[in-house]
Amino acid sequence: MPSRAAPLRRPVRSGSACVWRRRCRGRPLRRPAPVGLVRPRCARSPSDFSSVMGMNHDARPVSPYRRRHRLPLDCYPAGHPVHVTLCAYGRETVFRNTGLAEPLFALVADHSQTLACCLMPDHLHWLIADAAAMRQLVHSFKSYSTYAARTLGHRRKLWQRSYWDHVLRRDEDLRQVAEYIIHNPVRHELVEDARAYPYQIVKM
Repeated sequence: MPSRAAPLRRPVRSGSACVWRRRCRGRPLRRPAPVGLVRPRCARSPSDFSSVMGMNHDARPVSPYRRRHRLPLDCYPAGHPVHVTLCAYGRETVFRNTGLAEPLFALVADHSQTLACCLMPDHLHWLIADAAAMRQLVHSFKSYSTYAARTLGHRRKLWQRSYWDHVLRRDEDLRQVAEYIIHNPVRHELVEDARAYPYQIVKM
C-alpha cells in the first residue's frame, strides 16, 4: 500500500503578515501574536519637568494597525511656532479644581518654549515657539502632568489620546494667535475681561 503524502502547507496573505495554514483535521494553525508592538512606559517620577525633555518619543515602535495622527516630521520646521490644543479625558471639567489647575498651569507657563497658554476647565491652549520640539515637549508634559495629578488625588485618566496642532504660516500674525488664545475664557463666558482669568499668560 503506498504511503500517504504529508499534508500540504500553503501561505495565506493577511494584511502584511504571512500566515502558514495546514490542512490537518480541518483546523488551521493558530496565528502567532505580533512581536515588538508594545510601547515602553515613560518615566513616572521625574525630579523636574525639564528632566524628561531628553526622551526620544519618536523612536518608540508604532503598531502598523494604528492610524498616525501626526504629519511627517518635515511638516514641523524648526523655529516655526505651533498652536497645540490638549483636551481633558472625556472633556470633563477637571481643571475647575484649583488644586489641580494651578500646578499644571505653572508647568506650562514657566517653560522656556511657551509663548502663550490658557488652561480652560476642560482643555489647554498652548502656543509653542519651536514646532520641531513639539512632539517631545507635549509627550513629556502629558506624562509628567498625569503623574503629578495622581499625586494630587486625581485617579482617573487626565488627557485624551493625541492632540490637535497647527503650525503657523508665514502670513499669520503671531500676536493675533496669542490674543485668540487668551480670550478663550471671554468667549466661553467665564470672565468679562481676559486679564481677570488666572490661568492665561502671554510671554511676548
